[in-house]
Amino acid sequence: MNIGVFYQSGHKLVACYKAVEQLRSFYPDIPVALYEEGSDILSSVASKFNLCYTKVEQLGQNKRHSGRPVVDLNSNLRWLARINEACTTSLKDAEWIIHYEDDVWCRRQIVLLPKFDISGANGPLYTDELYSYMKKRFNVTDESRNNWSSIGSLKSYNGCGGAIFKREAFVEAYNKLNEIPWDIINRMDNRPLEWTDASLTFVMQHAGFTSGIWDDWANYDSQNKGNWWDKTGWTAPMSEQRDVAFLHLYKHYYNYTPSDINLVKV
Repeated sequence: MNIGVFYQSGHKLVACYKAVEQLRSFYPDIPVALYEEGSDILSSVASKFNLCYTKVEQLGQNKRHSGRPVVDLNSNLRWLARINEACTTSLKDAEWIIHYEDDVWCRRQIVLLPKFDISGANGPLYTDELYSYMKKRFNVTDESRNNWSSIGSLKSYNGCGGAIFKREAFVEAYNKLNEIPWDIINRMDNRPLEWTDASLTFVMQHAGFTSGIWDDWANYDSQNKGNWWDKTGWTAPMSEQRDVAFLHLYKHYYNYTPSDINLVKV
């Protein structure tokens, strides 16, 4: 499967290092576009793991214990522009792109192929108002495009960390951004403007591409083990997680400072 990775990070050296180290253990040669937002600590990761590195200004709220590249329409459009830039340059030869984040963990190579133009989680759901808007846009009068739809959901979004999307489909959707009435969308549901997972999904759905569940993706189950504020957090064994290629929400290394990098290097 011909894949590439778009990855925006910042401020979390250890989490980024470990996420990429784990990815490279299964995919040593695929192209990875790493965008560092706001900090100046990730170029060494890019050099060690052969990533295409770009430093960008701080627009979102990436912090050591959290990460949110998109907070409003301006940061959203800039983030989408970075994906488009990567898709038309360093990732231009890939057919599929993985949306990577600091809390994504690669467990193995992909076995179960995606069925939709963007495939990932099952939800969350859009507001009823936005769902009605999307159904009207595509002349849908029944529930055939709900979040379990086999032909693509218009009711939910799924583009969180670890989701996968067709590169050419995204580029086409990006070129249609001027068709989106953002002010109207914002009044119905602000999340497509303010959150990356909703934004990435919505722009592709609005352009007519399909969205749905990917069976090789799952959320990490912390089992309420450990404390989020120290290094005991998120320690439920990987052996007890679902057997999928990519897990989302694995935030164990969010609790490490940049000075802890030597503690985790193999």
